[in-house]
Amino acid sequence: MCPKLEIKSEKLRGIDDKDIKIINLLVQNARIKLTKLSKKIGLSIDSTRKRLKKLEDNEVILRYTVQPASELLGWPLGIYVHIKYKNASRKRLHEFIDYCCKSNEIVDVISTIGAYDLFLVILAKDMEYAADDFKAELREKFGDVIADWSEMMTAKLHKVEEYRF
Repeated sequence: MCPKLEIKSEKLRGIDDKDIKIINLLVQNARIKLTKLSKKIGLSIDSTRKRLKKLEDNEVILRYTVQPASELLGWPLGIYVHIKYKNASRKRLHEFIDYCCKSNEIVDVISTIGAYDLFLVILAKDMEYAADDFKAELREKFGDVIADWSEMMTAKLHKVEEYRF
């Protein structure tokens, strides 16, 4: 199952401008050295380390990650898929979401409110796989869950996952 992300506003109490600056600097470079981070925010290394620990303990910082160039790793196509559910059982919906979360090809799984119920970002090696194989596999396994499917292909990425606060 995908990790459950909950908005916990009570954890935001006590976060100040220095914490926000730490987060923004880590978004730009998760591998920034503690010494450089402390200099940029104007605090001692020890104070910066304590703030980082607090942000991690309070789950404000969930993880440190890498943004790979998927096209250089053999996955050049990005497909954005909107899925509308049929009236499937809750158990079956959870099975579908769990399957999507465990798939190496699906990099984002987002429940939505609106015309569609689920948004997926799928990486594909080639058009044939994207157009036929993977889509057929999903529809075959979860045809009882999927009522409608709308997709778009990435033309060019301008910005990806650089959250600023």
